[in-house]
Amino acid sequence: MLLVLSGVILLAMVGVAVYGFVALPPDARVSVHWPPSLYSRGTPKRVGLLVVPIAGVAFEGFLIWIYAAAHPNIRTTGVVILLVAMCVLLIFQITALTAARRNTHA
Repeated sequence: MLLVLSGVILLAMVGVAVYGFVALPPDARVSVHWPPSLYSRGTPKRVGLLVVPIAGVAFEGFLIWIYAAAHPNIRTTGVVILLVAMCVLLIFQITALTAARRNTHA
């Protein structure tokens, strides 16, 4: 169940990135640090939108490794921690995309 949830979060990350590629103009800049600032120059759109899904894939791989190799007590704790981290990454990605849209319309 937890692996399915992590897959859904990963698909949401990819969906937000695809939306960003479509919604943002080609010269848009996306912040990759926390919190996205109005004064941040950010990175080019392609790099900024791919950072979080790539990190999500790495987290997913680590999560699968923990699930397969760890002791049951450590497995549950590790998986929950990684799920929370993936949710934080998703929130970061949505916030960075919102800031990039706000900065391109200004």
